[in-house]
Amino acid sequence: MKPHYRKYIKTIIFIIIILGAPIILNYLVFTPSCQQSAGDLKDWITFWGSYLSAVISSMIAFAILVIQRKDNQIENRKNRNNNHIENENNRQLQLNVLTYQQQSQWLNNLRETMIKNIIVYQTNNLREIINLIKDKNLSLIQQKTKDLLERLIYTDTEVAMMMPDINTQDDYLIKYNDKRKEVYEKFSVIVNDLQVLSVIFCQQLSIKDIDNTLFSAVSTNLKMTLGAYKPDEKLSYNQVYDISDKIILPMDTLFEEIRMFALSCIGNEQKRIESLLKQ
Repeated sequence: MKPHYRKYIKTIIFIIIILGAPIILNYLVFTPSCQQSAGDLKDWITFWGSYLSAVISSMIAFAILVIQRKDNQIENRKNRNNNHIENENNRQLQLNVLTYQQQSQWLNNLRETMIKNIIVYQTNNLREIINLIKDKNLSLIQQKTKDLLERLIYTDTEVAMMMPDINTQDDYLIKYNDKRKEVYEKFSVIVNDLQVLSVIFCQQLSIKDIDNTLFSAVSTNLKMTLGAYKPDEKLSYNQVYDISDKIILPMDTLFEEIRMFALSCIGNEQKRIESLLKQ
């Protein structure tokens, strides 16, 4: 490590030069005249007074200049840092605003898609099928059930495609997706059971005449319900209506559950998106 005093060497040399320059100049100029100095003591006192005043003034002015320069450098550096921070904040704000707008548009689209999906699960759609059974118009019933299932598949797929990646989903999104899949499966089973019931009634099949392939396609609950009837018995419309009413009964609860899960999902996503502008 360098000695502590070395950093003052330049200053010491500068002072020696300033003070020694007049003496050296005097000897250089008047050495041939064999005089020790030019002028008398009064002249030298006047000279040193003027000289030292000029030197001190110059040093003070130089010191002020150096201090001002350092202050300016510090101020400029501070301004640059502040400008950089401000620019970064503005840039981040612009990114947040852009993300907010994009996310808000996504949420609006998701809300509309969820509504379309939830509407499919209304029991009125199922009751329309039940009411058609009375007219024994099997082709129309099959077309209605086909259209309903196609709407279900389309809207459910649309919702699934709009969901974030599974690895980035929050708990409320995961719970909504689990409930959506559960309701989807149960609703599909109910529609299939109604379709089987319509075939049994429209073709006036007795319990024992029900084809094994057709019978195996129904849910366990419907199998147990049909098994309670006599083998030779043919179902009346009132019986079909009662069975159908029991089949679709859980949909009221499932509809309300999926609706509440969707509302919770949208509400939490709205809070997350709004927080982007507070960052």
